[in-house]
Amino acid sequence: MADGPDRHGGPVRQHAVEQHGAPGPDPYAVREDWLATGKIYGADRTYGPESAENYRRDLGQLTPDGYSLDLIKLADWRLARDTAARAAVPFDRPPPPLGWIPFAGPLIWEATPLHVDTWLNQWKTGAARSRARRRAALYAFYEHARTWRIVPGNPVTAIRPPATSDLPRRITLTLREAGMLRSAADLWATPRDRLLLYLLLARLRPGQVCGLHIDRTYPEQHRTVSRVPVKGGWFDRTPWEWPPEAVEALNSYRPHRAHRQPHSGPGTGPLLTSRYGKPLTADTEPRRVVRSVAELHPGLAHLAPRLTADGVSLSPSPFADDDLEQPARPGGRGAASSGEPGRAPVGPPGDQRRRTLPSSPRTKAATIPATSDAPASEAGATIGMTDA
Repeated sequence: MADGPDRHGGPVRQHAVEQHGAPGPDPYAVREDWLATGKIYGADRTYGPESAENYRRDLGQLTPDGYSLDLIKLADWRLARDTAARAAVPFDRPPPPLGWIPFAGPLIWEATPLHVDTWLNQWKTGAARSRARRRAALYAFYEHARTWRIVPGNPVTAIRPPATSDLPRRITLTLREAGMLRSAADLWATPRDRLLLYLLLARLRPGQVCGLHIDRTYPEQHRTVSRVPVKGGWFDRTPWEWPPEAVEALNSYRPHRAHRQPHSGPGTGPLLTSRYGKPLTADTEPRRVVRSVAELHPGLAHLAPRLTADGVSLSPSPFADDDLEQPARPGGRGAASSGEPGRAPVGPPGDQRRRTLPSSPRTKAATIPATSDAPASEAGATIGMTDA
């Protein structure tokens, strides 16, 4: 490998990134078809954007021009290791873990349970739930491939899911603690954050709260209703009725709502916006608001560091008349969705199995040949690879 290579296109990239070379369909095309189709053919929903992005990262990320990002990171790690060795400088940084597709390489459609277990063990200090998610992603990926008759069986079936029953669960609030959070929102939160907390306390999930649109929120006789987003980019067919307390918070927030084209307008776009009129990020902003407000209340300060927006939305609502009459969460399992998708609905299986997927290689993603002096734990020692 030449000295002084360019990180984004020099000798490292020319040496490290090769054609994938796996026989059969392109695994990246199979992955995208799986994520677009969902778990079951004919289902009304597909994976949400957050889940789809996590599964893409688990199976292998690509740069916009079709290179494997995992392999580029591994090439950078090898360059840093070799540079440190030439300079006689200690180098103890572990190799970056690879996504499944670049890890498996040409054996992607011939993988065995031993290969899967070796891949999962790349993360030595990972949480059990993260391992469970990676296993679940890979299992669903191979189930989709098996449906297309790409593989005869699922190599992940023999790998037992990790036991997580003894781990700390997601914190939920008691009815009294939910009332404390409501009180903290009234005292210390901004109008936008107060409305966000009220919607979580009304049992909307964080993605639903950030997905509410101001033009889909309207008064209807004696009540205020909204079309609530559900999984798959659809909207719940049944309008969701706002609790009167949340309506008051909504009216207090309206004069302070920021909007800026092209992200939002005075009467269009997301209901909850940033100071620049952009939609809020569902996986970070609600959690930040919940913790920053909860830590100000003496009764919630000990819970604040581990409290999540999902935990608040799964807690008893202080807006119910009593603990036995908790409001139903919109968009639950089996809920009807409207004909206003964020993406095309999935049709029945029928002729779908006769669709063709592009054959490999479609991208420039491939495995990097392992060097003979690489440690056994190095992620570059990819299954089925030989020395260059």
